[in-house]
Amino acid sequence: MAKFGYNGDLWCSICASDLETVDHLFFACPYNVLCLQVIEARLGMCIPRSRTLVWWENHKFKSFFEKKVVGAVLVALIYYVWRARNNSLHNGVVIRPEIWVKHLLVDLVYRCNAIVSSDIRSKFGSWLDTLL
Repeated sequence: MAKFGYNGDLWCSICASDLETVDHLFFACPYNVLCLQVIEARLGMCIPRSRTLVWWENHKFKSFFEKKVVGAVLVALIYYVWRARNNSLHNGVVIRPEIWVKHLLVDLVYRCNAIVSSDIRSKFGSWLDTLL
């Protein structure tokens, strides 16, 4: 934020353990790490903290659909961590990672169910439901 002329507190508004940078917020912040651990547990996967995109590209998923869903979860995590940051900065409240991840997964499953065909839903619907 300092690059953009922000003169306020430059420490991470979620954890206050380091300066708020893109690298810290999305890769090193303990809050993001906890969110990713909750997601790993829900997905039953071990996702590396660094080179996540490379991992996602090269990982052998059970299906193309699973790969797309996991990719959407990782993208949504960026959005939800940014929301957590804004919530902390503007409202002084840090929502527990488990709660944020639950909201993320509920949103994702509902959106998937709304846009996928009935064939895909019948094949992968139970797997999607396990994410909730």
